[in-house]
Amino acid sequence: MGYKTTLCDVSLDGGHYGIAAPAVDFKPGLPAYLRITDINDDGTLNPSDRKSVDDSSAGNYLLHEGDIVFARTGNSTGRNYYYDPRDGEYAYAGFLIKFSLDPRKINPRYMKYYAQSKQYWDWVSSFNTGSTRGNINAKTYASMPIDLPSRQIQDGIVAICNAIDDKIRINRQLNDYLSQICDAEFTDFVSNQRDASWHDGTLNELVEIRYGKDHKKLAEGPYPVYGSGGFMRSVEKPLSSGESVLIPRKGSLNNVMYVDEKFWTVDTMFFTIPLKPGAAKYVYQYTKRLDFGTMNSGSAVPSMTTKILNSLVIPIPSDGALVSFNKKLQPFFDLFGKNEEENRRLVSLRDILLPKLMSGEIDVSKVDLTQLTNNHLADC
Repeated sequence: MGYKTTLCDVSLDGGHYGIAAPAVDFKPGLPAYLRITDINDDGTLNPSDRKSVDDSSAGNYLLHEGDIVFARTGNSTGRNYYYDPRDGEYAYAGFLIKFSLDPRKINPRYMKYYAQSKQYWDWVSSFNTGSTRGNINAKTYASMPIDLPSRQIQDGIVAICNAIDDKIRINRQLNDYLSQICDAEFTDFVSNQRDASWHDGTLNELVEIRYGKDHKKLAEGPYPVYGSGGFMRSVEKPLSSGESVLIPRKGSLNNVMYVDEKFWTVDTMFFTIPLKPGAAKYVYQYTKRLDFGTMNSGSAVPSMTTKILNSLVIPIPSDGALVSFNKKLQPFFDLFGKNEEENRRLVSLRDILLPKLMSGEIDVSKVDLTQLTNNHLADC
């Protein structure tokens, strides 16, 4: 059995606004700064532009187990993040509203999944005006209606979804390790293996830069769409295929990505066509280290242009050295891609299951929760 309640009723407070302080470069010893732009629409973190907050009052805005934050303004209104201590120490920014959940009244992680449900997003949409999401303040968030099933059902839903999310987290950690290995190989390549066959050239000697395109009118399909935060959704038709490096035109300019599949990328991204065998991995390893946000000083907002990219000076290895470097990194990139593909399948599985779990179509009281281990998700 369940009942209807509100966010205020299951919280320890009525909602608190975050700290109004500037972001600074990320620095160990300072709390990471959680801003709206650090949260993806699916409630996960976007680590591409991690910042810190250096303010004497930041300790009053640290997140703790059982806290959930909501974006309160603009087109990001409704975006939310349930704090996981494994993500490290975070202080939340002023455009976020934090609620501390009462574990005596709700399984706090149930709220994490409820805030990704259709019921929740339908409620957020009710405040929209035209094409813009309406602002939602702390008082309104506090009045948010919640369909709250029995604690047994809450725990079951959390157990199922957590098992999937934990496997996704493990895959991401593995990819972080793989990335570190590739970074070390790249550093050795450019520092210790450069010889007289190399020369200083421009990026357009290695890749052709192309614009991404608007995908909104394409039907849902099997091909991934990439934006500045990574994988977004899928579309019916691919825009390109094979190896490519994706470079943002706007937004989080330093979130450079590598793909090796048929894909579509949004119109705020560039994608590249390699002009030499092995060029894509080398260009990715080189450009991911650059600070694109400082390159277009004439722009009022952070942005990138093809002119800047094409004229970017870059060390050009010999064709043979590129092929050798590519061969060395290929096994790591293959495993990285497999983990990414598995995560997309897991996200799709979770998104299919969640509405069925929330509606009771899947009766979690009949699920043996002791069988929910990552091993059972390995072949998803």
